[in-house]
Amino acid sequence: MKTIIKMSWLAAALLLTACANHKNNSPRVDYQQFIQSEGLKQVSKITHFRMTRWQSLDHRFFIINASKNRNYLVEVMGYCPDLKYGHTLRLVQSMSSSLQSKFDSVIVDSDPNQKCTIKNIYPLSKEQKDQLVSKETKASLKAEKEM
Repeated sequence: MKTIIKMSWLAAALLLTACANHKNNSPRVDYQQFIQSEGLKQVSKITHFRMTRWQSLDHRFFIINASKNRNYLVEVMGYCPDLKYGHTLRLVQSMSSSLQSKFDSVIVDSDPNQKCTIKNIYPLSKEQKDQLVSKETKASLKAEKEM
């Protein structure tokens, strides 16, 4: 009988610990709300494109630097595995000098067989980019272009 009581207390303690450790998995920033509140206008493509850097925001959004002071918020269609934690982003482009929504895609280094199609592209001002990127995660990550 004592064993059953001890096991019940242990199970209750484990359950309470699991509930206390549950974290909210929602993103820090609601990117769709940011797009609306900032009045960002979608563009179908980036011309004269040459990626110099990128910064992941979550599994659907990232920021790309196309050249000096040309930043874009990019949304992929659906969930893109490992986009949030990947170190290398490869571009699959229909035209080498531009990046187009609906036609081009990205591949994260950890899963080379998983292409994530670009859904939307939004130009960002420097201030808007700074709002989206936290100071702790500002890091330049290497980029590769898939030929």
